[in-house]
Amino acid sequence: MLLLPCRMLNQVMFCTCMQAHVVSRDGSDQLLAAFDDQPSYAQLQEALKAWPDAALNKSLLQRLQDEARWVQDSLQQQQDRK
Repeated sequence: MLLLPCRMLNQVMFCTCMQAHVVSRDGSDQLLAAFDDQPSYAQLQEALKAWPDAALNKSLLQRLQDEARWVQDSLQQQQDRK
């Protein structure tokens, strides 16, 4: 998860808030939530609960399966580089 401060510059529109983005395995990101000030850990946790693919919403078995897939993908990427 990324927290990005935003501002208004020239005609490029940015919000004057903190944004939390979820970054997927492929490097793409999506806006999770925007906050007026830097969010607390509890606020971020609540925002993540609303995210359908968040680990918080998965069972232990689903989390372990995701982790195993991530390890397998990482090992495959290392082999592809060689």
